[in-house]
Amino acid sequence: NDTSPYSSLYVGGGTLNAVGTAAQPIVFTSSAQVPVVGDWGGIQVGGGDSLPAARGVLHHIRLEYSNNGIYCWTDMDEDGVRSFIEIRDSTISNNSWTGVQLYGVDAVITGSSITSNYNGIVIDGYRPFTVAINANTIADNQYAGIECYSSSAAGRISENTITGNGTGLRIQSPTVLITGNTIRFNTQTGLEYNVWNPIDTHQVTVSFNTITDNDFIGIQLKSNYVPVIQYNNLHDNTYRDVESYSSSDVDCRHNWWGDASGPQHPDDNPAG
Repeated sequence: NDTSPYSSLYVGGGTLNAVGTAAQPIVFTSSAQVPVVGDWGGIQVGGGDSLPAARGVLHHIRLEYSNNGIYCWTDMDEDGVRSFIEIRDSTISNNSWTGVQLYGVDAVITGSSITSNYNGIVIDGYRPFTVAINANTIADNQYAGIECYSSSAAGRISENTITGNGTGLRIQSPTVLITGNTIRFNTQTGLEYNVWNPIDTHQVTVSFNTITDNDFIGIQLKSNYVPVIQYNNLHDNTYRDVESYSSSDVDCRHNWWGDASGPQHPDDNPAG
């Protein structure tokens, strides 16, 4: 019954199996009679390079009112094995820092609702690792829906609904593909892309997304390495649909800009 923000469920090695059902989810929550955000620490899986790799298998859980949500951390143990976490069909909400934080771990997050946290999902780590974030609802997180600080992460962010956050996505990895997402009604930028490592310019890295109705910019490119942006719906973002600070050309062919004539330009296409 300890309701301190430092009281957590910690798995430093081995496996945490928490597998509920849609009708009977496993609930991780505050023990307070009137719970508030930040009542307890959350779940930590893994702990650092000196500890054995850990695994978390979390299906049909509900986690709420913690500080850190789910925090999975191990770059690599002494045997060269990374920790791994799988989150499916779960609800993670009302946590004071992150819903899910991944540091250097392989991860699958699918079919889940990650809402009303400060950050939805945070991805970090300096050694190569892989993430698959698919078919989730990531909404109403105060700062960002998904933040990828790591330039070493690879994988896909696909088929998610990312709405009502501060910024929808902040991405610093050139090898994370962003495809098939609905990124709308975020209060700042839909997708902020800030990559400092070279990008394979033959690969379409931002594709088949709907990026509309964000309160600032649809896609903002903040470094010289820019993605290929094709086959997206890009329109009705308040300030600009695409804004680039790069000196490099940006391949934005084959997008729908809300008008058959193409994107609006004050001189070349004022009616766009």
